[in-house]
Amino acid sequence: MTITDLEAAGFVELLYDGNVGGFDHIDTGEGDDGVYWGLKRLGDFDLVVLRGSTTALDWERDFESVVVSTPELGAVHRGFFIGMRQLLGELRGMLEGRRFIILGHSLGAARGALLAGLATVAGIPPAGVLLFGEPRPGFERLAQIVAPLTWRSYRNADINGHDAVTDVPAHVPLVFPFVHPKPLIDVCCSPPDSDDWGPFRYHHFALYHYGLSRVDPMPAVE
Repeated sequence: MTITDLEAAGFVELLYDGNVGGFDHIDTGEGDDGVYWGLKRLGDFDLVVLRGSTTALDWERDFESVVVSTPELGAVHRGFFIGMRQLLGELRGMLEGRRFIILGHSLGAARGALLAGLATVAGIPPAGVLLFGEPRPGFERLAQIVAPLTWRSYRNADINGHDAVTDVPAHVPLVFPFVHPKPLIDVCCSPPDSDDWGPFRYHHFALYHYGLSRVDPMPAVE
Protein backbone atom coordinates (compact mmCIF):
# COMPACT_ATOMS: atom_id res chain seq x y z
CA MET A 1 0.00 0.00 0.00
CA THR A 2 1.20 3.54 -0.76
CA ILE A 3 0.07 6.83 0.76
CA THR A 4 0.93 10.38 -0.27
CA ASP A 5 1.95 13.24 2.00
CA LEU A 6 -1.44 14.82 1.35
CA GLU A 7 -3.35 11.66 2.27
CA ALA A 8 -1.27 11.20 5.41
CA ALA A 9 -1.84 14.84 6.37
CA GLY A 10 -5.56 14.12 6.44
CA PHE A 11 -5.02 12.12 9.62
CA VAL A 12 -3.46 15.15 11.31
CA GLU A 13 -6.68 17.00 10.47
CA LEU A 14 -8.74 14.13 11.90
CA LEU A 15 -6.84 14.24 15.17
CA TYR A 16 -7.45 17.97 15.54
CA ASP A 17 -11.13 17.44 14.77
CA GLY A 18 -11.36 14.87 17.56
CA ASN A 19 -12.38 12.14 15.13
CA VAL A 20 -11.04 9.34 17.32
CA GLY A 21 -13.05 6.78 15.36
CA GLY A 22 -10.60 7.23 12.51
CA PHE A 23 -7.77 5.74 14.59
CA ASP A 24 -6.90 2.31 15.94
CA HIS A 25 -5.48 3.78 19.15
CA ILE A 26 -5.81 7.17 20.84
CA ASP A 27 -3.87 8.44 23.84
CA THR A 28 -5.61 11.58 25.12
CA GLY A 29 -2.58 12.68 27.13
CA GLU A 30 -4.44 12.62 30.43
CA GLY A 31 -1.59 10.78 32.18
CA ASP A 32 1.74 12.12 33.37
CA ASP A 33 3.13 12.78 29.90
CA GLY A 34 0.32 15.04 28.65
CA VAL A 35 0.92 14.01 25.02
CA TYR A 36 -2.11 13.60 22.73
CA TRP A 37 -1.43 11.19 19.88
CA GLY A 38 -3.06 8.55 17.73
CA LEU A 39 -2.08 5.44 15.79
CA LYS A 40 -3.67 4.43 12.50
CA ARG A 41 -2.94 1.04 10.97
CA LEU A 42 -2.84 1.11 7.16
CA GLY A 43 -1.84 -1.94 5.17
CA ASP A 44 1.73 -2.87 6.05
CA PHE A 45 2.60 0.29 7.98
CA ASP A 46 1.26 2.49 10.77
CA LEU A 47 0.79 6.24 11.08
CA VAL A 48 1.83 7.78 14.40
CA VAL A 49 0.17 11.20 14.58
CA LEU A 50 0.97 13.84 17.22
CA ARG A 51 -1.45 16.71 17.78
CA GLY A 52 -0.41 20.34 18.10
CA SER A 53 -1.24 22.73 20.93
CA THR A 54 -4.88 22.93 22.04
CA THR A 55 -4.74 22.81 25.87
CA ALA A 56 -3.19 25.00 28.57
CA LEU A 57 -0.66 22.25 29.28
CA ASP A 58 0.32 22.16 25.61
CA TRP A 59 1.03 25.90 25.64
CA GLU A 60 2.98 25.52 28.87
CA ARG A 61 5.18 22.91 27.19
CA ASP A 62 5.66 25.19 24.18
CA PHE A 63 7.10 27.95 26.34
CA GLU A 64 9.19 25.65 28.54
CA SER A 65 12.20 26.32 26.33
CA VAL A 66 14.89 25.46 28.87
CA VAL A 67 17.63 23.37 27.28
CA VAL A 68 18.04 19.89 28.72
CA SER A 69 20.85 17.47 27.91
CA THR A 70 19.74 13.93 27.08
CA PRO A 71 21.95 10.84 26.69
CA GLU A 72 20.13 9.85 23.50
CA LEU A 73 19.79 13.09 21.54
CA GLY A 74 22.08 15.62 23.16
CA ALA A 75 20.64 19.06 23.95
CA VAL A 76 16.90 19.48 23.29
CA HIS A 77 13.97 21.74 24.18
CA ARG A 78 12.75 20.50 27.54
CA GLY A 79 9.05 21.19 27.02
CA PHE A 80 8.96 19.39 23.68
CA PHE A 81 10.86 16.40 25.08
CA ILE A 82 8.61 15.71 28.09
CA GLY A 83 6.71 12.46 27.55
CA MET A 84 8.65 11.30 24.50
CA ARG A 85 10.44 8.40 26.19
CA GLN A 86 7.12 7.20 27.62
CA LEU A 87 5.45 7.50 24.22
CA LEU A 88 8.21 5.48 22.56
CA GLY A 89 7.84 2.77 25.18
CA GLU A 90 4.11 2.52 24.57
CA LEU A 91 4.51 2.65 20.81
CA ARG A 92 7.15 -0.05 20.75
CA GLY A 93 4.72 -2.55 22.21
CA MET A 94 2.10 -1.74 19.56
CA LEU A 95 4.22 -1.79 16.43
CA GLU A 96 5.12 -5.48 16.52
CA GLY A 97 7.88 -4.91 13.98
CA ARG A 98 5.68 -2.97 11.53
CA ARG A 99 6.97 0.04 9.60
CA PHE A 100 5.66 3.39 10.76
CA ILE A 101 5.48 7.03 9.71
CA ILE A 102 5.59 9.88 12.23
CA LEU A 103 3.39 12.93 11.57
CA GLY A 104 2.79 16.12 13.51
CA HIS A 105 1.94 19.81 13.37
CA SER A 106 3.31 22.61 15.57
CA LEU A 107 4.06 21.16 19.03
CA GLY A 108 3.27 17.76 17.51
CA ALA A 109 5.92 18.39 14.84
CA ALA A 110 8.61 19.19 17.41
CA ARG A 111 7.63 16.12 19.40
CA GLY A 112 7.59 14.05 16.21
CA ALA A 113 11.16 15.07 15.41
CA LEU A 114 12.32 14.08 18.88
CA LEU A 115 10.37 10.80 18.77
CA ALA A 116 12.02 9.99 15.44
CA GLY A 117 15.42 10.58 17.03
CA LEU A 118 14.64 8.39 20.04
CA ALA A 119 13.26 5.61 17.84
CA THR A 120 16.37 5.72 15.65
CA VAL A 121 18.68 5.46 18.65
CA ALA A 122 16.54 2.57 19.95
CA GLY A 123 17.03 0.66 16.68
CA ILE A 124 13.48 1.08 15.32
CA PRO A 125 13.79 4.07 12.97
CA PRO A 126 10.60 5.32 11.29
CA ALA A 127 10.10 4.64 7.61
CA GLY A 128 9.20 8.30 7.14
CA VAL A 129 8.73 11.57 9.02
CA LEU A 130 6.21 14.18 7.88
CA LEU A 131 6.02 17.46 9.81
CA PHE A 132 4.17 20.78 9.47
CA GLY A 133 4.97 24.13 11.09
CA GLU A 134 7.87 22.61 13.02
CA PRO A 135 9.58 24.62 15.77
CA ARG A 136 13.29 23.94 16.30
CA PRO A 137 13.39 20.96 18.70
CA GLY A 138 17.10 20.48 19.49
CA PHE A 139 20.73 21.02 18.62
CA GLU A 140 22.95 19.59 15.90
CA ARG A 141 23.26 16.17 17.56
CA LEU A 142 19.59 15.44 16.82
CA ALA A 143 20.11 16.41 13.18
CA GLN A 144 23.06 14.03 12.92
CA ILE A 145 21.06 11.13 14.37
CA VAL A 146 18.10 11.50 11.99
CA ALA A 147 20.17 12.37 8.89
CA PRO A 148 19.55 8.95 7.21
CA LEU A 149 15.76 9.13 7.58
CA THR A 150 13.23 9.93 4.86
CA TRP A 151 11.93 13.25 6.18
CA ARG A 152 9.89 16.23 4.99
CA SER A 153 9.14 19.25 7.14
CA TYR A 154 6.82 21.80 5.53
CA ARG A 155 6.62 25.56 6.15
CA ASN A 156 3.69 27.68 4.95
CA ALA A 157 5.01 30.79 3.20
CA ASP A 158 4.23 33.33 0.49
CA ILE A 159 5.77 36.60 -0.69
CA ASN A 160 4.25 38.45 2.27
CA GLY A 161 5.38 36.25 5.12
CA HIS A 162 5.72 32.76 6.56
CA ASP A 163 4.81 30.63 9.55
CA ALA A 164 6.59 32.32 12.48
CA VAL A 165 6.36 29.19 14.64
CA THR A 166 9.14 27.70 12.51
CA ASP A 167 11.44 30.50 13.76
CA VAL A 168 11.37 29.44 17.40
CA PRO A 169 13.22 28.78 19.57
CA ALA A 170 15.72 31.27 18.18
CA HIS A 171 19.00 29.98 16.80
CA VAL A 172 21.74 31.70 18.82
CA PRO A 173 25.18 30.39 17.76
CA LEU A 174 27.42 29.13 20.58
CA VAL A 175 24.68 29.80 23.16
CA PHE A 176 21.40 28.18 22.07
CA PRO A 177 22.12 26.71 18.62
CA PHE A 178 18.65 25.26 18.03
CA VAL A 179 18.20 23.87 14.52
CA HIS A 180 15.63 22.09 12.40
CA PRO A 181 16.93 18.54 11.90
CA LYS A 182 16.26 18.83 8.16
CA PRO A 183 15.71 21.81 5.82
CA LEU A 184 12.18 23.18 5.64
CA ILE A 185 10.15 22.83 2.43
CA ASP A 186 7.82 25.70 1.55
CA VAL A 187 4.20 25.22 0.57
CA CYS A 188 1.87 28.14 -0.02
CA CYS A 189 -1.62 28.85 1.20
CA SER A 190 -2.00 32.51 2.08
CA PRO A 191 -4.13 33.34 5.14
CA PRO A 192 -7.24 35.46 4.62
CA ASP A 193 -6.95 39.21 5.21
CA SER A 194 -9.44 38.87 8.06
CA ASP A 195 -7.15 36.56 10.07
CA ASP A 196 -6.21 38.27 13.34
CA TRP A 197 -3.43 35.90 14.42
CA GLY A 198 -0.76 38.39 13.37
CA PRO A 199 2.62 36.70 12.70
CA PHE A 200 1.05 33.32 13.44
CA ARG A 201 -1.68 33.58 10.81
CA TYR A 202 0.28 31.27 8.49
CA HIS A 203 0.36 28.53 11.12
CA HIS A 204 -3.15 27.02 10.89
CA PHE A 205 -3.00 23.39 9.87
CA ALA A 206 -5.87 23.83 7.42
CA LEU A 207 -3.58 26.14 5.41
CA TYR A 208 -0.88 23.48 5.33
CA HIS A 209 -3.36 20.84 4.26
CA TYR A 210 -4.66 22.97 1.40
CA GLY A 211 -1.17 24.15 0.42
CA LEU A 212 -0.02 20.57 0.14
CA SER A 213 -2.92 19.81 -2.20
CA ARG A 214 -1.49 22.32 -4.68
CA VAL A 215 1.86 20.57 -5.17
CA ASP A 216 2.72 17.31 -6.90
CA PRO A 217 1.78 14.37 -4.66
CA MET A 218 4.74 12.66 -3.05
CA PRO A 219 4.73 9.19 -1.44
CA ALA A 220 5.02 9.40 2.32
CA VAL A 221 7.14 6.22 2.35
CA GLU A 222 9.38 4.73 -0.29
